[in-house]
Amino acid sequence: MYRTGDLARWTPDGVLEFAGRADDQVKVRGFRVEPAEVEAALSGCPGVARAVVGARRDAAGGKLLAAWLVPERGADEGCGDPEEQWHRTLARVRTHAAEQLPAHLVPSLWARIDEVPLTRHGKADRAALPDPGPTGEPVAGRAPRTPRERELCALFGTVLGVPAVGPDTDFFRAGGHSLTALRLKSKIETVLGVRIPVSALFDAPTPAGLAALLDAPPSGDGRAARIPLRPARGRAGSATAPDEPHHNSLEHVLTLRTGGDRTPLICVHPGLGLSWSYVSLLPHLAPDRPVHTLQSPALLTGAGGLPATMDEMADLYLRSVRELRPRGPYLLLGRSFGGPLAHELAVRLRRAGEEVRMLAVVDAMPMPERIRGTPLDPAAVEDEMLRILLHSHAPELPFPIGPLERSALFSQARGGSFDGLSADRLHTLVDIGAHHTRLVRDWHPSPYDGATTLFSATHDDWPTTAEKTEAWQRVTAALDVHELDCGHSDVLTPGPAAMIAAVLETALRGD
Repeated sequence: MYRTGDLARWTPDGVLEFAGRADDQVKVRGFRVEPAEVEAALSGCPGVARAVVGARRDAAGGKLLAAWLVPERGADEGCGDPEEQWHRTLARVRTHAAEQLPAHLVPSLWARIDEVPLTRHGKADRAALPDPGPTGEPVAGRAPRTPRERELCALFGTVLGVPAVGPDTDFFRAGGHSLTALRLKSKIETVLGVRIPVSALFDAPTPAGLAALLDAPPSGDGRAARIPLRPARGRAGSATAPDEPHHNSLEHVLTLRTGGDRTPLICVHPGLGLSWSYVSLLPHLAPDRPVHTLQSPALLTGAGGLPATMDEMADLYLRSVRELRPRGPYLLLGRSFGGPLAHELAVRLRRAGEEVRMLAVVDAMPMPERIRGTPLDPAAVEDEMLRILLHSHAPELPFPIGPLERSALFSQARGGSFDGLSADRLHTLVDIGAHHTRLVRDWHPSPYDGATTLFSATHDDWPTTAEKTEAWQRVTAALDVHELDCGHSDVLTPGPAAMIAAVLETALRGD
């Protein structure tokens, strides 16, 4: 028997209900975190007498890692006022944490405390700790200097769930991540009426920096123009409702980063048709590597006209790949459903005599014959798509017990990462996912004469890495396998995303 550390209780109606943990372990962005491990690393930094680590909710209902620090007495004395001393200590701790810990174990929220509150048993009383600020700095800092800065400070605060944000608050240091970055992008497009590439949030992660970027005159450096948003007219067969803003984040080709001289990475969407999750790769890829993503065209036109087979879909998407890059070499990456589709794109490019320098699939596999021969249960497919949608919105929220219902789940999702999408759009996402599930079930892979890199999640019971490896070895000339310490739904959370990007850049060294 394995002791998990989970606490549970039976309800009178016979339901087993999760009631917390018997230890201090927390789950943050798909990772189980042992606070003691992080506390030891932080306490080892000069100037820190003690550190306490825990989790706090963010605005989207997920969790962020928080740290409360007790500075050593006498540290930085005589070096300015206490506030300046604290900022110097915090800067050292952050640098130390980044050097000693994986990215997903570096806290997003920080606070200074004079002493650690204790329970009557002498343990740290985490419930009694004060709410930490995003950076450990005064919440607002200086006042906004321009109306644009003021508007962006308000939008940053809304998305981060912070009551007041200053012009110099760094979005990612304040707890922002790839999903909340997309939510902020959506808010900016809707409220300010300008389009921005999501990469702008990495280039200018503060309200002041982003305001300067938005107000700067167009330059000749290849940046995409900021196009004012206009309501899109409803049309027959379209997923666009009348008067709903038309977001470029739903376009078939979504560019996450432009510029640079390296070979661009082309990422293919997973089952729901959205490629937003690839944003998490940007901080870890070479900064001069362009990144494009392919999304389902049905996001704008509705699921009714989707190709009937994987081969037809690959032929359709091949035209988009050629428009992005008429000649090779090509770098292709596909997550989940996008893995098989990227495989078929690579096959077609090689047949045309092009060089495919990299084909990488993230936790995907051709279905075994025994699976192909089993009829799909439409109700089970619907439930699975809704669960994927819910996990995309807030992975920390527990899944409801029993069948999921679209309208109830949509009301949750529209308040988080999918804020700004209409119910019609969300219906389309579920329909797209169900269609792609049928396609990949019926897919018979074309033989590929090149090498494939497989990233395999290891926290799920099925399929195992061995099963995925065996399936891909039957259809590719060579296979390089890397295991990820996560489940299928978490492969593009910060830790695994950093590993994926590191493997890609190492393989492409000299590109």
